[in-house]
Amino acid sequence: MRLRGLILGLAALGLLAAPIQAQHAFGFNAGATYASLDGFDADSDSKWGFLGGVRYEWINSRYLSIPIELNFVQKGGQGNVDVSGDDVFVEVTNNFVEIPILLNITYPAGTSGRFGFYSGIELGFNVGCTVEGNSGDSMDCGDGSLQLDPQGFNYSWPFGIEYLHQLNSGHRIGFDVRYSLGISNAVESSWVNFKNKAWYFTGRWMLPARL
Repeated sequence: MRLRGLILGLAALGLLAAPIQAQHAFGFNAGATYASLDGFDADSDSKWGFLGGVRYEWINSRYLSIPIELNFVQKGGQGNVDVSGDDVFVEVTNNFVEIPILLNITYPAGTSGRFGFYSGIELGFNVGCTVEGNSGDSMDCGDGSLQLDPQGFNYSWPFGIEYLHQLNSGHRIGFDVRYSLGISNAVESSWVNFKNKAWYFTGRWMLPARL
């Protein structure tokens, strides 16, 4: 029985990694984020933002692919802070260029669809950070009066699920739901360090795969 189980397990692993002639697919991402800044002593409320970018996917088996993306992503947070005894609402917008490198395990859904379950690492490069108050005035996070230090680089742990439907033209359209858990600090200060946490809701259009 043990030998039979071992053989079945090896066969299943072989099916998962069975190579096909390598294919390369390119596409586009667009959607929204729902993000917050979380620290050990202080958390923000979540805020909505925009994301958009491009995606390359190396398909090396029927059930396995390696996607790499280049996205512009808005993160940040919002909430009330105490300023000289007054409760003031502030909104932090933290913009990033992100490069997720993912391992995607896919499974067929019907005759023309596929689900994908993936995880990997996400590299983020800060390209702008602003703080806006009740008055609508906006300040750069690096302004000395704010005592905030937005980090130029951070990394996160992304994981999620996607569904793609293949059209007769060979194009694939679908959606992606991802959670990105900040590992390194996105914003530092003298009183608390913040990490990004965000949900991504993304629509995707992939061009026909090429050999």
